[in-house]
Amino acid sequence: MCNLSLETGVFPAVFKDALVTPIHKAGSRDTVSNYRPISLLSTISKILEKVVNGRLTSYLEKNNLLASNQFGFRSGKSTEDAVATLSKLITEKLDRGQKCLGIFLDLQKAFDTVSIPLLLKKLENIGVRGTPLDWFTDYLMNRQQVTKVLDNSSNKAKVKYGIPQGSTLGPTLFLIYANSLCKLELENGQSLAFADDTALIFYGSTWASVKETAEKGLMAATRWLEDNLLTINVPKTKYICFKITNANKPTSNFNITVHTYPCNRQINSSDNCSCKKLEQTSNIKYLGVIIDEKLNWQPQIKALSNRTRRLIPIFKNLRDVADKKLLLSVYTALCQSLLCYCIPVWGGAAATHLIELERAQRMVIKIMFRKRRRFPTELLYKETKILTVRQLYIQNTILRFHKHNPPKPSEPTRRRRRVPITRVKTTFASHQYTFRGPILYKKLNNIKDVPKLSKYCLKKILKCKLNELNYDSTEKFLNSLS
Repeated sequence: MCNLSLETGVFPAVFKDALVTPIHKAGSRDTVSNYRPISLLSTISKILEKVVNGRLTSYLEKNNLLASNQFGFRSGKSTEDAVATLSKLITEKLDRGQKCLGIFLDLQKAFDTVSIPLLLKKLENIGVRGTPLDWFTDYLMNRQQVTKVLDNSSNKAKVKYGIPQGSTLGPTLFLIYANSLCKLELENGQSLAFADDTALIFYGSTWASVKETAEKGLMAATRWLEDNLLTINVPKTKYICFKITNANKPTSNFNITVHTYPCNRQINSSDNCSCKKLEQTSNIKYLGVIIDEKLNWQPQIKALSNRTRRLIPIFKNLRDVADKKLLLSVYTALCQSLLCYCIPVWGGAAATHLIELERAQRMVIKIMFRKRRRFPTELLYKETKILTVRQLYIQNTILRFHKHNPPKPSEPTRRRRRVPITRVKTTFASHQYTFRGPILYKKLNNIKDVPKLSKYCLKKILKCKLNELNYDSTEKFLNSLS
């Protein structure tokens, strides 16, 4: 069936019907916008889509057609890579004494408002032609959906625009559609994207020059969105003025205007401009990590502490029916997975900021193993063989550097690998991944020839070595890096 579909360029019509079930998100249940539409497609159709998606993805990667700053739905790239790249860029600019500003775009229903004719044109422009293009045309056209609430179903309705929700091909098709947005040339600026979550970073020697380049860059972005029938959600699009100290912040009358049609086409004169201004914020959630204006990660750590403490009732109930092995497995899945998410980026924060999260972790472990409230910390970690937050930071930072900096084929195998250390000027930068990553890796490489190890072996060695350190020796080890 799959081969016949690909040979003829026809997608079976029976696979085009979708069943939409609205799921309540938050707020009043009487408001339609408070529901998320979940689209259910035929399971067999996803097998065919997976075959096509594998070929399309291979073609895109082999020919380098996708922008390097697009991290979404791509093999070898993740949300951690996107957040780490964003953090590195901001750190480098602030460390050099430059002013830096980030605009975090919010697009209104980006996947649902994609223009099908424009998408087909973009597919043709990247070389998808002939029978393959006929297949994608048939796949996207004449789709229908039915909405079901409890036992009530609506009549069938035609879907005239948007990428099919719940599909295997949808994310890859959106990357193709939004690819040119990632490739926009920005003066003194760079863009980073994970699917439709786009951040624009602008920098300069003064806040006045940053404001000018930011508004020009934002104008280019709004022009692209209008040309591609996508809409920017101005109230939810916010910007952050990054700074190391409060002395480096802009003046109180500093603001960024988002110029839309006709201003961004230079049809209106600047005197008659009635475009909206963006809201400035001190922190924003980007890909599950709270980015703050000083990159000290306090809001992220506070939010993570609250989420960790909310796990206590689960372990209080589970400890009555589960053995130690099962408890550790559940802890790894629910608690440690939270702590490890993007920890190479935010885990270098000051010990005074991290103490709240460490207390939350210890509380979960004590509840899990029925330890008294004032049970000694050192003995707690020694008995359970669980890594502290700081030790998880060291482990994951080294593993990340190991993954993203493999030895080159030209490097001699008999010698220890030389790890170049990034030079930084400020204490602020010395706590970020851009500095800590290579220096932690080098420190371990001096003890063991790390590049020759697999990820599994390296992780095992790291856990053994870190378990030998107590809380104070771990902090002393990290302080010796600065």
